[in-house]
Amino acid sequence: MGLFYALLWIVPSIGVTLLIISLRRKNIALKWWEWLISAVALGLAILAVQHFYASVTIEFEYASAWLGGGLFLGLAIVLAFIIFRMVQGRLRKA
Repeated sequence: MGLFYALLWIVPSIGVTLLIISLRRKNIALKWWEWLISAVALGLAILAVQHFYASVTIEFEYASAWLGGGLFLGLAIVLAFIIFRMVQGRLRKA
């Protein structure tokens, strides 16, 4: 179980690092609130994976796993899409 939680933090950390490198290469700057909402979306996505894993492996509650995981992941996807559209709209104006 320790390996799962280690990977749960290592994989998103690598993803965020690659995202920052990609944004810097393309000269795209995010506003502070976009970083904040992105961090909340990432936290919700990690929470969804952790909730799903714990519900299935420890409590054997599949209905709870799908409902909670889907709810948290759905919120994370909505927030990420909002940030994507905000940045895309700002770049089109410039």
